[in-house]
Amino acid sequence: MRLIILMFCTVITFLSCSEGFIKNQKEIRTLKEIILLRTEGVILLENYIALRSNQEEENGNMISEIKRFYSETQQPLVDLCVRKPLDLSLNQYFMISEQIEVTMADTINAPHILVENLLVNFNKQKMFYFQVLQDPRLSTLHSFVLNSYLEINKIIGAIQDPLSSRINILKSGF
Repeated sequence: MRLIILMFCTVITFLSCSEGFIKNQKEIRTLKEIILLRTEGVILLENYIALRSNQEEENGNMISEIKRFYSETQQPLVDLCVRKPLDLSLNQYFMISEQIEVTMADTINAPHILVENLLVNFNKQKMFYFQVLQDPRLSTLHSFVLNSYLEINKIIGAIQDPLSSRINILKSGF
C-alpha cells in the first residue's frame, strides 16, 4: 500500500513539475522572440538615424516615439528575463544585422526601405503580443505585453502618418 501511495505521489509531483517546466519553456521561447523582434527594431532604427544624421529630420516624431518605447520598456523586459536561461548568442544579433544591411544595399531608397521595414517589424511585434495576450499560460508576461501592445499601436500610427503623406504627395504630383 505504501508503494502505491509513493508511486501516486511521485506521478503527481512529476506531472505538476513537467507542467511547470513546459509553461516555463513557453515563457522562455516567448521572451526570446520578444527580444529578437525588439533587436531587429532597434537595429532598423539605428540604421535609419545614421543615414539621416546629416539631413534635416523629417520623421522626428516617429523617431522620438520609437526611442521612448524602447527606453521605457527595456527595464521591465530585463526584469522578466532575470534568472531565465534564454541562451541568446551574438550570432543571432549578427544575422539580424546582416539581413538589414542587405536590404540597405539600395542606398538611394535605404531610408524609405528602413521606415517600411520598421513598420513591418512593429506589425510583427503587435501580432505576436496579441497572441501572447490570448495565452493564459503566459500570464506572467501579460502586463508587459499589454503595455507594449498599446504603445506599438501609437508607433505604427507615427510611422504610417509620414508614409501616407509621401504617398499622397506622389499621387498628386503625377
